[in-house]
Amino acid sequence: MTRSKRLLYIAVTLLGAVFVLIYRGPFWPFVRGHVGDWLVVQCMYLVARFWVSDRWRYYLAGAVFLSGVLVEVIKFFAAGSIPHTFIAEMTLGSIFDPLDLIAFALGVATVLIIEQAQSKPKLGT
Repeated sequence: MTRSKRLLYIAVTLLGAVFVLIYRGPFWPFVRGHVGDWLVVQCMYLVARFWVSDRWRYYLAGAVFLSGVLVEVIKFFAAGSIPHTFIAEMTLGSIFDPLDLIAFALGVATVLIIEQAQSKPKLGT
């Protein structure tokens, strides 16, 4: 994936994040909780890819996934001690949810699939 395509993907991911933050329609808890987690791991991966070569991208994907898992483990063991402030909820979330782990895995898989599709040579060129 070229640098400009990566920047475009980051911009689209951030627009999606803004949508998640302001959305208050049907299925709001699902959108806020799981779509946000799906987007955040993509954004973390894409930003880190500016410094990580293609050779290490799967290790990076694993590290991004494990960082999400670590946050969920912290929320599981620190339930009740995480303050319910806007900043805390935007960075850590508020409660442990095992479905977040699936959202993290799907987010990492999504970005890897898109990156792989972007790197394939086009036929006829």
